[in-house]
Amino acid sequence: MKNLGCFYHLTWATKYRQKMFSDIEFRESMMELIEGSFAYIGKTFEILVVDIDHVHILLECSPNKPISQTVNRIKSLSARRWNRLYNTPFSPVWQKGYSVSTVSFSRYEDLEKYLDHHNLKRKANG
Repeated sequence: MKNLGCFYHLTWATKYRQKMFSDIEFRESMMELIEGSFAYIGKTFEILVVDIDHVHILLECSPNKPISQTVNRIKSLSARRWNRLYNTPFSPVWQKGYSVSTVSFSRYEDLEKYLDHHNLKRKANG
């Protein structure tokens, strides 16, 4: 926790909620692609969870920057890299849209416990 100002809990789903990441190798692969996308745009996350048909990210960032820009860049970069890696050009990976909610310091641990129940999770990358 760097205390930049705001914590955001982000979620988005695969197109048509397809269970694209039911195979652990695909899940690991997407996790690496999302981590690489964060590194590419110079951002970090607190927690990243890739579930079989959706993603959770706990992100801390300044409230002065629109969260939509970060989300759109991460979704776009990870989808393009996925399609290149698995030779599926123009195949949509993610549904349009996402969910975002702010997380107060007092609820941070509750969300962390909730995310602990997922199978594949990574803690802060930076």
